Amino acid sequence: MAATFVDPDNTGRGIGRALVEKLEGIARREGVERLTVLASLNAVGFYEALGFEREHKIDAGAPEDPYVPSIKLQKKLT
Repeated sequence: MAATFVDPDNTGRGIGRALVEKLEGIARREGVERLTVLASLNAVGFYEALGFEREHKIDAGAPEDPYVPSIKLQKKLT
């Protein structure tokens, strides 16, 4: 999953959870066995609450972009 965000004015309303659950359903129907997300540090708890597990810290920035500290998380779907 990439670039999945909810507008800060709309957090806490279940929108993010609904998006992730919808994407998980699509992935399962397509036979995907595992979802991976590169989460910003402030989003890690959200993904862990949805069953994702931490893998390791990473820099999600691109060579032309500034350093973006993130955590790689994964969730088994099968």
